[in-house]
Amino acid sequence: KPSHVLTYPFILGVCMRVLLSWLKEYIDITETPTQLAELLTNAGLEVEGIEKITPTFQGVIAARVTKSTKHPNAEKLSLAEVFDGKTTHSIVCGAPNCREGIFVAFAPIGATLYPDGLDKPQLTISKATIRGVESSGMLCSEKELALADESNGIIELEEVTEGTSLDTLFQDVAFEIGLTPNLGHCMSILGIARELSAVLGRPLKKKSWQSKEGASFSHQPGEFTISIDAKELCPRYSALLIKGVREVASPFWLRLQLERSGIRSINAIVDVTNLISHAIGQPLHAFDADTLHGKEIKVRTAKQNEEIRLLDGTVKRLSDETLVICDAVNAAAVAGVMGDLRTGVSDKTTSIVLESAFFSPVAVRRARKALGLMTESSKRFERGTDKKMTVVALQYAYELIKKIFPQAEIGGFYDVEERAAHQAVSTCRVSRTEKILGYSVSRDQMERIFSRLGFQVKWDGEDLFHVQVPSYRHDIHEEIDLIEEVSRSLGMNSEKATVNQYIGSELPHSPLFVAARQMRQRLLAEELQEFITCNLISPKMVEVVRNHPIDPASVVRVSHPMSEEQSVLRPSLLPGFLDVVKRNINQRTLDIAGFEIGNVHFKKDNQYQERQVLGIVLSGSAFADHFDSSKREFDFLDIKGIVENLLGSLFVASVHFEPSDIAIFHPGRQAKVISSGLQIGTIGELHPAVLRTIDIPQRVLFAEFDIQDLLALPHVSPQFEQLAAFPGSERDWTATVAEGVTYEAILSAIHQLASPLLEKVSLVAIFRHEKLGPNNKNVTLRFRFRDRLKTISQENVDQEHQRLTTGILKSIQESSGREYSV
Repeated sequence: KPSHVLTYPFILGVCMRVLLSWLKEYIDITETPTQLAELLTNAGLEVEGIEKITPTFQGVIAARVTKSTKHPNAEKLSLAEVFDGKTTHSIVCGAPNCREGIFVAFAPIGATLYPDGLDKPQLTISKATIRGVESSGMLCSEKELALADESNGIIELEEVTEGTSLDTLFQDVAFEIGLTPNLGHCMSILGIARELSAVLGRPLKKKSWQSKEGASFSHQPGEFTISIDAKELCPRYSALLIKGVREVASPFWLRLQLERSGIRSINAIVDVTNLISHAIGQPLHAFDADTLHGKEIKVRTAKQNEEIRLLDGTVKRLSDETLVICDAVNAAAVAGVMGDLRTGVSDKTTSIVLESAFFSPVAVRRARKALGLMTESSKRFERGTDKKMTVVALQYAYELIKKIFPQAEIGGFYDVEERAAHQAVSTCRVSRTEKILGYSVSRDQMERIFSRLGFQVKWDGEDLFHVQVPSYRHDIHEEIDLIEEVSRSLGMNSEKATVNQYIGSELPHSPLFVAARQMRQRLLAEELQEFITCNLISPKMVEVVRNHPIDPASVVRVSHPMSEEQSVLRPSLLPGFLDVVKRNINQRTLDIAGFEIGNVHFKKDNQYQERQVLGIVLSGSAFADHFDSSKREFDFLDIKGIVENLLGSLFVASVHFEPSDIAIFHPGRQAKVISSGLQIGTIGELHPAVLRTIDIPQRVLFAEFDIQDLLALPHVSPQFEQLAAFPGSERDWTATVAEGVTYEAILSAIHQLASPLLEKVSLVAIFRHEKLGPNNKNVTLRFRFRDRLKTISQENVDQEHQRLTTGILKSIQESSGREYSV
């Protein structure tokens, strides 16, 4: 059977792209990329990919423009003298930003460029004469070095030693790190560096903007007023009014760092906010200060149906639960998600209000879901940011903005904090840590790990650490969380354990668990795939399973669903199976054979019920393509056979099938499964009308069993018999019977006759023809007779065969009141 059947859409986790060069700004790293990836993965930060970033050019070096004059024969060209650390070169340059004092990317004679990519012809630099002036090389733009698709001038490097090879300088490594929801504190370069600090035992580097909180600012009320109405949802709001800025393209170093980190460059101001969010995990937002009415900023919840036009151009209607940032008149941003178009940075911007706040994760998650948006800032706010970093982030931002706009100046600093950040305190025992991990850990080791992760610790002198959890760690609550931090820092794959303790339980396995395991093994042997479908379904799918045999009044609805499509707890596995079949057919995977063991939910006598059930679904071709056989679709007998094999493997006693009358099944192709007088399940082919309503163009067979009911049934003990030592004999028998006589009824009659010589009976054929009459059919059975003590004689076979066939006819004639022929 195909192994690529889709059972549910994948849900992607958060992935963080981290540049090795950026990490090295925060911590010293000597390990190779592969070693570093292994260390991070062992610490619980799974590295999903490593990309080596290698420039395509060769021979390009850093140089400084020492002089720039106009070209004597061309108005748009200039003559530049550049110093490469050893020699001064004369270069003809057409870039408008060529000027004295800047550091540039210089391609001397012999350098090789691939401006259109490695698959296109290379450009080898040679001496040239341009408008009568000799040029000994080339000053390069980003496009010419294949670092960007477009450029407006030559690259302006940060101050660097002349002669430095840019081939090496521009090399880098990018790690794709998958982060689980509890690792929100790692959604930044600083967060990853903290983890490495604990793992490697190396201190973090101190950055200029990491001075004491707010030390570089003094409270300057300026011209704005800031207030917080929704204090529970926004306990701290910091902002900085900066004048003397404008909307311009970011400098090369900023664009390169962002784009290599997978972040699109927009303009200098927005790029600064994105860089800080990626670097230290604190999202920022920039408002055009002149667009804020009344020079006022207020944090409140939206008015019901209040509208806002977001930066992406969409107009959204807000609920009264949505947290917004407002001016004196209108909403200016949905807190933590996205700003509005009116107050965004534009080509007219000269002053900005830079917002740095702490928003409740619940408030941001609620707003993001209501708006159907997912932004980089919402990802971080939802997982919890650091309340203490709001002002630090503003310090960092102002440092970068001042670097880009030397004329920029602070027009006001605001920091409204409704309540001080609470730092949780937990305890951790060394003895407990050793018992959980299975190896010895010293007090000094634990203290170093906690300190490098930013925890403040106090030792009681015996066994206990009192640990103050930093404000950016929202995942630490109990002792076991602290033990996990020790384990992660020492490495998840540590082989230091000397004593492996095993404490076995005297309790037996749960009968449900054992039964589910046996069913799973049997159905996998039947070449079925195991499916996993969602417990939540839509009201539309409830209509599909009504009277199956679920009373619509027993359906359980979710009080606060995430969407209408997931607002009802499934009363059957069928809706999920139909979704699987439809999705796979849409993707041209037409052959589906699978099962699921899961829970269903319903109300009975005003009590909520949860039952574990087994579901089986078949659709498409019954066997793989073969050159020597025609294709055949799954039919009712296929699923009946699988059910018989399953129940036989579980040794369920006295199983038989009876006709059922369920509306969603095809009439005549459905049955109740009965054992010991109890209905334990249903099987059938879905009615074509049901399939048409959900656009499934092929047959679907379905079976469902309550596992708890199966456990309550009597089971027979397995019986073993030796292989037959004597030959047997077969007889075929055809009888004309009414359409209403089932094979099950014939088998029942045979079992009542209890033949000691009958080894096996099987159905060979069913034949219908107008000559038999409209309500009749021919049934052909094959009997196999064998005597296990001696070779059976033909006379004995004939006598027993005659007794059986006569008895069968008599039994079905008595039950139907009609006579039948043979």
